[in-house]
Amino acid sequence: MARTKMAVVHKLSGEIVAVGPTTASVDGMELEGIAVGGDDEAVIVTEVDDDNVLDLFRTHIVVGQELRPREYGSADA
Repeated sequence: MARTKMAVVHKLSGEIVAVGPTTASVDGMELEGIAVGGDDEAVIVTEVDDDNVLDLFRTHIVVGQELRPREYGSADA
């Protein structure tokens, strides 16, 4: 399974609000992007399985500076 470096914007409570790539190609040049969070948000950069990117909003949370699976059956799931 391929993994891609992604920026994960999250609420300070851990809820993921946006996920996006950290690089883009413009006219053949690779550019590094910088994700910016809003009020009460933070950003981590991590590698994510390509097949799981679209599900991160419901399957994972951010704890500290780490992406972690949600505990199913808890109030957060």
